[in-house]
Amino acid sequence: MSQARPTQQEWRHGVAERRQEQSRARILKAARELFASDGYPSVTVERIAHAAGVGSATVYNRFGSKATIAAYLFIPAFKEVQQLTEADIVAHLPLEPAVRTYFERLAHLALTDPLFVDAFLRGVFESGLLAGQPVSDSDPRRVVPLPAPLAAIFRAGIRQGELLSAVDADHIAALALGAFMVALARGDEPLRAAHLITGLFLYGIDGQAYGSVR
Repeated sequence: MSQARPTQQEWRHGVAERRQEQSRARILKAARELFASDGYPSVTVERIAHAAGVGSATVYNRFGSKATIAAYLFIPAFKEVQQLTEADIVAHLPLEPAVRTYFERLAHLALTDPLFVDAFLRGVFESGLLAGQPVSDSDPRRVVPLPAPLAAIFRAGIRQGELLSAVDADHIAALALGAFMVALARGDEPLRAAHLITGLFLYGIDGQAYGSVR
């Protein structure tokens, strides 16, 4: 049985979607090349648009902001970290090493991918979005929800009896990631920041218990 041919409206809709995807791909490619060559702060939406061969309005329509473009470029690296974290949870990795390993993975990204700090994190700060919960699709934290895997670790810790059931996993994860991002933005060594934040949020400000298990 032959399939029905698409209507003219459906055909036009498909063409429009393909054009949108093509322009998104050109914008992302142009942005990555400009960020890599000139650094995030000096790159403007207008420069990205010119390099991609589109108008500035198209860039804003597709992504909303320069910070959101940076976040989309970080998606592949984040997905890999997310998958590794999910595997840790499935393997019932204890709370402390699971949290420490998550932050160490982010620290490794900060050391190996300049976009993580120079683009994505600066984008979050420049957009004034560090505090509060994401409310807009153009918020970089909605594109790359860094606290989500950490919150999943905390919820696993609650199920395993390592954390009190009253702990708000999402809230604590957001606070911990915020502290880590501040540390990176001010130039702290990433692995040192990862270990400090792990100790602070699991064992308190003195970190004595954390020091005894490392």
